[in-house]
Amino acid sequence: MSFILTDSEYDFAKRNFAKLSSQLIKQSQKFKRDEVGRKERKRLMTPDMRKLKAARKDLAAYEDLKDGKLPKNFEFIGLGRQLVYLRIANGLSQVELAAQLGEEARKIDSDERTEYQSVSVAYVQRVLSALRARVRLVAKLPKPAKNSKK
Repeated sequence: MSFILTDSEYDFAKRNFAKLSSQLIKQSQKFKRDEVGRKERKRLMTPDMRKLKAARKDLAAYEDLKDGKLPKNFEFIGLGRQLVYLRIANGLSQVELAAQLGEEARKIDSDERTEYQSVSVAYVQRVLSALRARVRLVAKLPKPAKNSKK
């Protein structure tokens, strides 16, 4: 999955999706003209069909975020990606978030590309504050095995 971060990346992904879709239609028509069997066509086109499906999923995910719809299942391990989701869902560009944080846009771009892996908790709190968001962590301990001794 090539996670879409910005409107310009979304526009680029849309153009690539349309191009790939068109290429697949042409390829399928060529295979039919060349009398390539249905099973063989499917086998030959499967890798590109998977790329098209993944691209469609990426576009839909970004469109949902732009409409303010966040994914249902947030996991702490994915907090960095969730910060990106929150920025997009709030209608902020990387430049606008950077301005609110007093940072340069390239720092936000770098942080998002690495999914905030090397930032401090204090910095994450600043980002959350700028996004007017809160994170609630729910931790569950695993149940002890039935045969374990205390």
